[in-house]
Amino acid sequence: MDRHLKKWRPTLRPDRALFERVARGVDQLGGGWTMNSHYEAWLRYCAHERDEPPPRPPAPPPADDSPD
Repeated sequence: MDRHLKKWRPTLRPDRALFERVARGVDQLGGGWTMNSHYEAWLRYCAHERDEPPPRPPAPPPADDSPD
């Protein structure tokens, strides 16, 4: 049997900049959260297996667009 047929895994390919922003936010959560665990928690919330969504990372500081 082909090894790729043994286990189905979806592939999510978000925009690179979006992925990197989310990864930085999930890193700030601490508590053992990883991108995979956060994504899975969202899926479980959407599938009504959880009553609460996973924690939302803190908002990033506003960009400093002022000229130097």
